[in-house]
Amino acid sequence: MFKGSVDGKVGPLDIEFTLRGGFDFAGEDKWSSETQVPLGTPVSGYDAKGDVHGWQIGSELWLRYPLAQDLTLPLLVRLDYQAQKRDGDGPDWGTAAGNRFAYKDEQESLALTVGGGMDKEFGKRRGSPLVSTTTISGRERISLRPSLTRGVGDDR
Repeated sequence: MFKGSVDGKVGPLDIEFTLRGGFDFAGEDKWSSETQVPLGTPVSGYDAKGDVHGWQIGSELWLRYPLAQDLTLPLLVRLDYQAQKRDGDGPDWGTAAGNRFAYKDEQESLALTVGGGMDKEFGKRRGSPLVSTTTISGRERISLRPSLTRGVGDDR
C-alpha cells in the first residue's frame, strides 16, 4: 500500500490532499454451498478453493475554513475505486459427487463521499461532527461451471 499527502494554504483556507493505493497480493478464497431441493431430498453441494487478486486506489481532499482560532468548517471529498478477481474450483459432493465445480468472480466498486460539518479543537484533540453523503456504484460478474471429473485420482 502506498500513501502520499500534500497540504497548504490558499488565503485563510487550509487544503490537504491524500492519494493512496495498493495491490491485493496472493490471497486465498473459499466458497462452499449446500443445496436441498425439494426439501426431503438428499443434500448436495461443493467445497471450492481458489485465489484472490486485485487493486485499489483512492483520494481525499479536505478543505477547512477557519471561523475562529479553534473552530473550522471542513469539507471532505473522497473517491475510492476497488477491483477484485476471485477464481477457484473444488469437488462436488452428495448427489453431484464425482463432478467438479469451478467459479470466477469479478467485482468493481466506485464510492464517492462528500461531507461537511464543524471542527472544534479541545487542546490537542479535534472533535468533528461530520455529515456525509456516499454514492456507490458497483458491478459484479460471476461465472459458475460444474464439470465432469477429469480422470480417476485427479483431485485438482
